[in-house]
Amino acid sequence: MLKTESYKKGVVISTLLNIVAKGITFLNTLIITFYFGAQFQTDVYFYIIAVVSLLCSMINGIDLLVLIPESMRIKEQESEKKARQFCNFFLWSYLGLGILFCILAIISPVSFYSLFSKFDVEKLETYKRMLYFGSVIIIFQLLNGLLTSILTSYKYFTASIIAGLINSLFAILFTIAFQHRFGISVTLFGVLFGYCINFLILVFIMRKKLGWNFFDTVIVKDYRVWKNIGLIQVNVLPVWIKNYLVIFLLTGLGAGVLTALNLAQNIALLPEVFILSQVVSIAGIKFSELNAKRDYESITKLFNYLFILLLTVIIPIAIVFCLCSKEIISIAYLRGNFKADSAAITAYCFLFLAIIIPFKVADILFSRLFTALQLYSVAVLFAFIAHSLFALLTFLLTTYYKLPGYFWSLIIGNYLLVSMAFLLIIKMKANYLIHNNALIRNLAKLSLITAGTAAIAYQVKQYINFTAIINVCLISAIVSVLFWVSSYFFLDIEPAKKLLQQSFKKLKFT
Repeated sequence: MLKTESYKKGVVISTLLNIVAKGITFLNTLIITFYFGAQFQTDVYFYIIAVVSLLCSMINGIDLLVLIPESMRIKEQESEKKARQFCNFFLWSYLGLGILFCILAIISPVSFYSLFSKFDVEKLETYKRMLYFGSVIIIFQLLNGLLTSILTSYKYFTASIIAGLINSLFAILFTIAFQHRFGISVTLFGVLFGYCINFLILVFIMRKKLGWNFFDTVIVKDYRVWKNIGLIQVNVLPVWIKNYLVIFLLTGLGAGVLTALNLAQNIALLPEVFILSQVVSIAGIKFSELNAKRDYESITKLFNYLFILLLTVIIPIAIVFCLCSKEIISIAYLRGNFKADSAAITAYCFLFLAIIIPFKVADILFSRLFTALQLYSVAVLFAFIAHSLFALLTFLLTTYYKLPGYFWSLIIGNYLLVSMAFLLIIKMKANYLIHNNALIRNLAKLSLITAGTAAIAYQVKQYINFTAIINVCLISAIVSVLFWVSSYFFLDIEPAKKLLQQSFKKLKFT
């Protein structure tokens, strides 16, 4: 299992394993809602996870965008030894930054975490033990993120996923065994313990399989590398500010709101974590290889094919999520201490988050492509402008219109502001991607197919009145047939058509 894999095999195996890993993560969420419901203590749990992710994202954001492409370039053009020394420098740097954050948080945990929320300080004081756990998680999340990216660049697509199973497994075990005595704080301790084990597994794999010497390092002085890191940080800054504002503003909307949003996100993110992240992370490595060879024709074919194919997979899922938001949330969470009023607000959040799902295809795929093509300067310029406007929009709409305003800022910001930035970057630096207009034609057709499928399924749903599970299954079947049959006949996706026709021949259907 722990060996290098080809790209095609890597996509298949890592996607299947990722389904298992994320399924266990989702099970952990179900257990949390069963035992604790949606209340202030669960808000604190999800809040700590959000703050840790917010702090680490600013740093780990350069892993796949700068460090891994650069290490692959060094390995290809200079030597593998220098590439490993390059990676080691940043591993030790991450360790130092993680310890610094941890110390600052441990000295005064309530004051530190209060910078990110509108939570009542006295209430937050009650959960000081959880704040300590979260502070230590910062160190391991930084290191594990970079170690996972390094292993991916060496085509160990499945090793990091297997190690990642540990986090959720320990969280589940600790919750079931000790929740009556320690409450939800034991769940966070389980997450911390899992991160520690995860770290040891990743280090063992690199030592055993790659013969990695973590102490062989040099100080990176390459101006170009630091310039790219700086540009990425400038690019990420408005996104970071927007995410900070979301955490800060939503913690002031009442007990259970932050939990409801996180529960909705856990389901809304399933298509991304199960399908998009794995496929696109591997495709990103392929984009980097093709760019190193200056094979722009192959890049164009691969990008156009992946973009349309992933949309045809993701859009039907989004339609079902929107039409069956109440049923899906009730099936997933409505049991134990999770009550009907919590299910209602969670379903409301889920409906809007489902609308954003198709945009994730463009967001992730374009980001990986721009990184592979090293379009840092122009990408940073337009992305900075778009995300700055996005952050301002989020602040204004959330401040004045509360939770509905937040969701409308997501829709407008993603589909209008960020999409315009992507189009401008392509027009200026990668116009060959759309030179034959095939991609634009397919997107236009997809929009019509999506609208038609959603309208028909919505009308049909009015006459379906069975149990929640049966309703979801029936709508899923209707949407899938309508959307995929229409896509097969109207979209220009020849590679996918050939693959489907070959499958039919093997089954002796043609």
